[in-house]
Amino acid sequence: MVATPRNVESYSSSLVVPPGKTPMQFREDPSAKLAWMQLRQLTDDGHTGLALFNGTRREKNTLFNDLRNYVRQAKTYWDAASRTDGSAAALPLYYAMLNLAKAELLQTHHTHIVGKFIRHGLSMRASASASIRGDRLLTESGVFSLLYEKRVGKAIPSGTSLRVTNLLSLIPEIGHEMGQFGRARPPAIPAFHTVATNGEAAWSLILIESYPPLDRNESVTKALYRHYDEISLSAVPEWRQLFSLSSRIRGNWMALYQSKREFSLAAAGGNNTPDLASATSLPNVAFGTATATTTSERSEFLLTPSLTKTRPLALPLSLARYASTFYLSSLVRYKPSSLDPVRQGEQAWLMDSFIEEVSLNLLADATDGVTGKATYFEPQRFRV
Repeated sequence: MVATPRNVESYSSSLVVPPGKTPMQFREDPSAKLAWMQLRQLTDDGHTGLALFNGTRREKNTLFNDLRNYVRQAKTYWDAASRTDGSAAALPLYYAMLNLAKAELLQTHHTHIVGKFIRHGLSMRASASASIRGDRLLTESGVFSLLYEKRVGKAIPSGTSLRVTNLLSLIPEIGHEMGQFGRARPPAIPAFHTVATNGEAAWSLILIESYPPLDRNESVTKALYRHYDEISLSAVPEWRQLFSLSSRIRGNWMALYQSKREFSLAAAGGNNTPDLASATSLPNVAFGTATATTTSERSEFLLTPSLTKTRPLALPLSLARYASTFYLSSLVRYKPSSLDPVRQGEQAWLMDSFIEEVSLNLLADATDGVTGKATYFEPQRFRV
């Protein structure tokens, strides 16, 4: 059922910042150079780096020393990956991310990291065929499981099966490639967010790509319709202006939703004025870890479907990228015939594309994890 749009008196595009993160905006394109400069600020400036940790000065110095060396090793592996062509770069790339994951975990799980032998947290279960379509990963105790616990806020059961084609399908940077290869799940989609007010209350407006149409049986779609009502674009002729979008955006690609709730400070015992903070945070309340920050997409957030349709699994997009990198590094080590450009040309092309398209976002995810920031890029200042 399509709802009647509310009268908008004022509005403002609003980033969807993950809870506990500090937003940081740059007026330039994302780059590896910028990411490593952010990390170097922590390792080169003792005051900034030490501030990440709790405990006595001696304990903080120990953790800071490990942080410096994990970042140092990560940069060495990253440089090696940057000089390696094609899917073989996955091996040093994964070890770069593994070191940054340990640097991130020093802040919350240092007793599992410092001076300890720790497993990857994932193992590959490859099919007998050279095709990757039957391959999967299994979770186990180790870095990935700890990283999941830190980023999601709960443990992932040991032995959870992650189908590789599902993981790859979620990643929007290789959406074209997975469309050609044969996707198993919908990709994460750009979502635009605006907070609107009428002088007395505020509410959340979301505009998302709807081609192909959203599946009502998906967990994120169910969450969407629990918290939002769809409204017709034709009933809101100024919809492009509300979301600061170009006139080149076609309406038949998009679907518009307004929050069921209106937020007023009066509801909390205050005066009858808009509660902008509650309206701004509603997407996080509605979708939880299905929201992701954007690096190269020009939108307020990404909305990520569950890894599986029949058994919803909250897997942040950042962890889908990380797990996929582990998988590709395992192929490079143990099943290189799956990457044969002659006999497995389609797969080889897909995995070469993965290295080219996903690496920068993977680094951005890791940088935000270590710094505690949510980094956004506005190379043209703003969209319109």
